Amino acid sequence: MVEQLRVLGYPRLVSMENFRTPNFKLIAEILEWLVHRYDAQISIPLVIETEQERAFFIKSATFYILQKARIKLNPKKLYMADGHAVQEIAVVVRNLYEITRHSSDFDQNATISSMRNIILSKISLLFNFEELQKCQQLALQIPNHGATLYDLLAKEVTAKIERNKALSFSLSLSDGEKAILQAIQAIQEELAIINQNLQNVSSDEAALDAKIERRKKEYEQQQKRLAKLQLLPYYCKVYFMRIID
Repeated sequence: MVEQLRVLGYPRLVSMENFRTPNFKLIAEILEWLVHRYDAQISIPLVIETEQERAFFIKSATFYILQKARIKLNPKKLYMADGHAVQEIAVVVRNLYEITRHSSDFDQNATISSMRNIILSKISLLFNFEELQKCQQLALQIPNHGATLYDLLAKEVTAKIERNKALSFSLSLSDGEKAILQAIQAIQEELAIINQNLQNVSSDEAALDAKIERRKKEYEQQQKRLAKLQLLPYYCKVYFMRIID
């Protein structure tokens, strides 16, 4: 009972040591608090100075507990305010504890269920949004595919004629072999021409390299002659320039 009172939120620390001797005041406080827990509108005056006041208090508390919790207590044992009274009160405390625990479990389950429903609804909305996007994309593709199909159907008349012509044309095995050999020969001739062009390019490249080399040598000779002329006096330069001209 002591632990259950603590869980229920009783404001005072209670132990069994408090009831080794009769403690009517503590019993009355616990009863008044329990009645108030069952119905916050009920308030029993905690007036217990005389024997009559104590008897009236016990009678009122047992009446309200019987009315609210359907638990019948023994007023005589409660009045004794000892271990027997604790046993009587323990029944009420246990009942209130079970009600509170079940209510807490119910609230927790309700909260979990509510959260689950919210999550499922959000997931459903997400999937619906993705499906809506897919539908929009498909709707945008429909006109393009329709236009393409229209163009293909317009070409079907010509394509049908060409297809029937191709199907009606009979090709013998010898003719097919001859056509393949001709195609191979044509490819070989084209390949020979390409190789010849490559060889010509190689020879042209060699001739161009030789010409470049010859021009480089001529340039170097001219540079040397120019250097020698720059070392001579002016009148000699004029003389040699006239000779060269």
